Amino acid sequence: MLPFDHEVLAEWRVEGNDPGDLRRLLGHVTAQQTRGNTDIYGCAVGALDRLANANLEGYAPAIILMTDGESNEGSFDDLEDRMAQGPPGVIPVYGILFGDASEDQLDEIAAATSGRVFDGQSDLIGAMRSAKGNN
Repeated sequence: MLPFDHEVLAEWRVEGNDPGDLRRLLGHVTAQQTRGNTDIYGCAVGALDRLANANLEGYAPAIILMTDGESNEGSFDDLEDRMAQGPPGVIPVYGILFGDASEDQLDEIAAATSGRVFDGQSDLIGAMRSAKGNN
């Protein structure tokens, strides 16, 4: 998990379904404070960079990009440039929008990566399940 605003703020990882590990992750998420501005493209690039260094054998990797704001930093070109660099290849990005998220920005990313966009404004858990079910 990569929380972000105008930059990636942290990196948290949980392997498996251990309830204690998941509670700790939830604690990190709920305590996280953002500082302003939004760069969904930089976060997606950061996720691709991390996946490029991961052993993906036997996995169907995907990125779930959740945002409640419109990206006002970075650009789609930044993401396109990173995808053109190679590893890890094209990884689908599933966008989940809520709040003031830009559906147009998420649609553009999803189209370029064979992903989809889900509306999490009324049912965030359902949107997460749908995104994971598409992978």
